[in-house]
Amino acid sequence: MKKRIFKTLLIITTVIILLTVGIVITLLWREQRGENTPEEKFNLAFGRLPSTIEDNLSNNVSLEFNIINGEPKVKNTVYKVNRDSKFYPSKILSESISSNLGLEPESDDNDIYTYKHPETGESLEYNDKAKVITLYLATEAASQENSFNKEEGEKVAKDKLEEIKLWPYKNDEYTTAYKYYVTSGYNYYETASEEDADLVSVVYSAKINDISLISGRLNTGEIEALIDTSYRISKITYAHRPISKEDTATYPVKSIDSVINLIKGGYGELIIPFDGINPSSINITKSASAYRIEFIDQEYLQPVYVLEGLDTNAQLVTIIVPAIEDQYLETSK
Repeated sequence: MKKRIFKTLLIITTVIILLTVGIVITLLWREQRGENTPEEKFNLAFGRLPSTIEDNLSNNVSLEFNIINGEPKVKNTVYKVNRDSKFYPSKILSESISSNLGLEPESDDNDIYTYKHPETGESLEYNDKAKVITLYLATEAASQENSFNKEEGEKVAKDKLEEIKLWPYKNDEYTTAYKYYVTSGYNYYETASEEDADLVSVVYSAKINDISLISGRLNTGEIEALIDTSYRISKITYAHRPISKEDTATYPVKSIDSVINLIKGGYGELIIPFDGINPSSINITKSASAYRIEFIDQEYLQPVYVLEGLDTNAQLVTIIVPAIEDQYLETSK
């Protein structure tokens, strides 16, 4: 009799343990995906958030989804931008950099402040509305090399940024990407061909929870140094967004399936190449997650989904959708 009772209790205990483990696994899975998770599981400290995109995707665009890299790991943490950081783009930082380089104030017009060297022609432009510093450096004429070594270019760019005190990163808390350009007269245009490039942009971004910051496409970032194949830097664009890792909030996030459905419904920000043609059809083959840099006096860094592919014009195009569930955005869909 005692053996039968013991056996029954053992079976009941085993069932209860298995059910508990199953419930825990299900809740963890849902929380990771941001689906059907109770609000109390999140720290909604920042309230409703501003939307991170300009909703300009047309319903007339034909879409195909052939994503080959699987579902991206999207984070549900939102960070507050630390505007008090000495590395945040500001008029004070611009004046400090200009003073170190011997640049003198030239004009201030519509929130744009310019500084120029009286002899070399080097100049700095600070856009107070976009919170971006652009530095134009003088380069001497030299013959172009046949190829560009990424490691050498990255070192030249990093050394220069450290020299002018515009290097905000510590250790390996940043990522590096590259964009390639061909020159035509005084203009330059992006190319997909590394071999044909006359200019290379070394792009740096902070890495937050193993996710990079972007402004638009996946190869954009916070800081860009434009270098020719002789390793001369002609332009630096600085839009660093420092954060306070203690000042955060967490929100429910969309799944990739719901994002795809939103895009099919004509919701998202479409980004095409400069001087590109509006696409009629897009074959989306890549999905990723990132934190979005906005060219405003940005208060928060929010996660976004980034989907890329080629259109019928052989253009690489990007569609961005906020990762935060729309009910927590000021402009909801």
